[in-house]
Amino acid sequence: MEQKAWKIFEDDNGPRFIMHGLNGTKRIKLDIVLTAKLARVRDGSGKRWYQSGFHVYRTRELLKSFIKSLSIFKNRYAVQVYVSELIPKHERSRASLSTKIMLSSEDWDKRIPIKDF
Repeated sequence: MEQKAWKIFEDDNGPRFIMHGLNGTKRIKLDIVLTAKLARVRDGSGKRWYQSGFHVYRTRELLKSFIKSLSIFKNRYAVQVYVSELIPKHERSRASLSTKIMLSSEDWDKRIPIKDF
């Protein structure tokens, strides 16, 4: 996995997923490849179907646009992650989906508070 993208994590004595966990936990182990359970799921509106996966943003600019829609900034950070093949979530979303991600210790150390992004 040589491609990088941006993702938002919470910091609670280490990185955590914000919305959905993986394998029963929101905690993230650093420096290992994580693989998403694939399923066909609906978006928040309940109308659109898409393939599940890790939500990431291809560019810093796309992530900045998404951050403007957030209301919670405390303990949330923008971090670059290594990703596998990216696919668009759906036409209304700026997010992409990846089936695999890896958060390196080095990138976690470089995390940026989203309020400063």
